[in-house]
Amino acid sequence: MIHGDVTQHQLRKERPVCRRIQYLTCFMLLCFSAVAWKLTVIQVRKAPRLAEEAARKFQRHVVIPAQRGSIFDCEGDLLAYDERVYDLHTDGLHLKEVPILRTLLSKATGVKVADLRQFFTEDELLDLYYEHVVRVLAPETGIPEDEVRETVRSGKPQVFLAREVREETAAQWVSVMKESHIFGVYLRPNVIRRYNSGNRVPLVVGYMTMPEGGTEPVPGCGLEKLADSHLVGTPGYRWIEHDRLGRELPLYRGEEVPAHHGKHVHMTIDLELQASIDAILDEACAIHAPKMAMAVVTDPKTGTVLSVSSWPRFLREDPGGDGNKVWRNHCFASHYQPGSTFKVITFAGAMDRGLVNENSRIDCEGGRIKWGPGPRDYLNDTHAMGVVPLLDVMVESSNVGTYKLGRLLGKDGIVDAAKRFGIGARTGFGLYGEVPGVLNETGWNASSLSSVPIGYEVCVTPLQMAMVYGAIANGGVLMRPRIIDRIVDPETLREERVMPKSVRQACTARTAEKISAMLEAVIRDGTAKNLFREDLRMAGKTGTVRHKPEGSVGYAEGVYDSTFVGFAPVDDPKVVCSVVFMAPKMPDGSVVTGSKVAGPVFSKMVATTLEWLSTRRDRPFKAQLVAKGEEQ
Repeated sequence: MIHGDVTQHQLRKERPVCRRIQYLTCFMLLCFSAVAWKLTVIQVRKAPRLAEEAARKFQRHVVIPAQRGSIFDCEGDLLAYDERVYDLHTDGLHLKEVPILRTLLSKATGVKVADLRQFFTEDELLDLYYEHVVRVLAPETGIPEDEVRETVRSGKPQVFLAREVREETAAQWVSVMKESHIFGVYLRPNVIRRYNSGNRVPLVVGYMTMPEGGTEPVPGCGLEKLADSHLVGTPGYRWIEHDRLGRELPLYRGEEVPAHHGKHVHMTIDLELQASIDAILDEACAIHAPKMAMAVVTDPKTGTVLSVSSWPRFLREDPGGDGNKVWRNHCFASHYQPGSTFKVITFAGAMDRGLVNENSRIDCEGGRIKWGPGPRDYLNDTHAMGVVPLLDVMVESSNVGTYKLGRLLGKDGIVDAAKRFGIGARTGFGLYGEVPGVLNETGWNASSLSSVPIGYEVCVTPLQMAMVYGAIANGGVLMRPRIIDRIVDPETLREERVMPKSVRQACTARTAEKISAMLEAVIRDGTAKNLFREDLRMAGKTGTVRHKPEGSVGYAEGVYDSTFVGFAPVDDPKVVCSVVFMAPKMPDGSVVTGSKVAGPVFSKMVATTLEWLSTRRDRPFKAQLVAKGEEQ
């Protein structure tokens, strides 16, 4: 009884203590519950947002640039290539990481971290760090201090301080920034397009341009645009994780996809030959001062374009200069009236239809014929001729004789013959800006039948005429011009040849052979006999056309265009050359003709090209000498 009383007494005495223990237990359970709830909120509800913030701070998506394929000439000389460069930029998020910046500033200045924490607010510390960045970067990069200061203080996610920094310069900047403990300013790898070809065929090679508001350059013209699907590569990427000091943690490197570089494109033009053709054209332009001059050299059997040259020269470094208002290659992006060089089409049409043959005789009416009722509706020849063989009509370039062939063909026959040779349509060359020329198929007037057969009221490009004469030299087969020779994969070294393609049979092989003989006679005995050479059989046709100023309705009085198109050697044609001079002048003041201005340029270009072909290992050729006693 006494024992029980003592126990109850003690319990009553200790009851407050037990109550306090209960309260403490409840309080601790409440605290643990609060912590558990907070952890649940963080781990479940806020987890995505917090993970995103952590990733933004410590993870980076690094793009691995893909190099654009290079462009080479046919002999493998580099014309256009990607060069690795670097862009200096800021990271606005990293430039606000006060704890990291405080540590780095301590290392850079020698002041203890505790002192920086004690004596400077966060805003003051950021000011100190930004000025440190300015002092280091401004003199090293040459960027004005105010510009660096404004950039690092902008608070923007990313601002570029410098672009296209060369690799050796970038390496030096990285070293300086590392020694000076710079954080939040980085060099990012990039690529830029470089052009080794300078002002040689810039309109064929093309260019890359940055569109307004764009982030990636796009091809503007030339092979850069034509072969873009082959040249363009596929960029890769890599996810990396870094520590608070910005150092990568290789163990935590994420997904990585390698870049696949673009393929290399080899064009058909050789820079050495191109330089020679350019020099010949420049020399002639210095003498004759034309408004414009163009020359195209091709291989008649394959349609391979060996050279395209135009004057005035297009300057890559000054695209807005004289003659450089637009990136337009006049060899295939401008047209002109071909004049007498068009007559081969009229002849081919008439001979293919059996209207005439090599034995036919044509009455040239003494060099003058009336084609219409008007008092001025006459067609004249330079040389008065009567009834002459068909050969003489071509040799002496008789307008009257050709007009009579046109009358036999009629409108439909002339249009059909022109279309079969590709007049009025793009050649399929592929380069941006090519024009189809002008072929009036339906709206003929009273003068058309006397004009179109002799190369008026029709417009062509120098490239089109080169392909026309290439068809004559190639047994009547019209080829598609070919500017890409091969495409090479830089990773596998697999080479893909771009094979020649024929368009159609423009005329029969027999007609082509007969016209070739006539064109050879033009140089041997006719309007271009000043070009005759004993050591090289050439065939071609002169053209002297009244000059029509751009935008004008009529012709300029006493001003002519000089043209010449032909091929060589006649027995095994390997070169076709089309030459056009717009409104040239003769130094002695005499009348401009096709044989005086364009003809000699044609002769020089053909000889130069044949010599070049003879030195190529894959294209052996020796010009056959036809002089007496010379061995073949």
